[in-house]
Amino acid sequence: MKTLKVLIALCIMVGFATNAVNAQKPGRVVFTLPVVYYIPCLDQNLTGDLLFERYYLNNHFQSFISGTLTGEGDIIYSVRLMNEVNEDFAVEGKGNYTWVHSLFLELDGKLIAKVMFAYHYTYNANGELVVETENYKVLCK
Repeated sequence: MKTLKVLIALCIMVGFATNAVNAQKPGRVVFTLPVVYYIPCLDQNLTGDLLFERYYLNNHFQSFISGTLTGEGDIIYSVRLMNEVNEDFAVEGKGNYTWVHSLFLELDGKLIAKVMFAYHYTYNANGELVVETENYKVLCK
């Protein structure tokens, strides 16, 4: 679960970075993200490099993460993640931030787990966090 939070934190940081630089023009950011990811359904850590792609326009972002992760016994799992991000703010650090993610873990084309998470943060005019909602759920198949 800690590695999932690290992955989410990286997505959020990339979101802030792409928003600050390219807030008003469409764009794309692509990089490889090395991860160690604990999957409770398998009770093991999966490791590998995932491709991170983010498309953005104004305060709306859509991200895709894909690749393969290797588990015990050199078993290779496929990973797909898609998220939607809306950031409604006039000044950096103030306003609403909403992230909705769905991650799919597959083995030989069969769904092993689905991880769903949603975050919402609201900051007041002083930049203080006044609303924080985090929901996280793993569905094992």
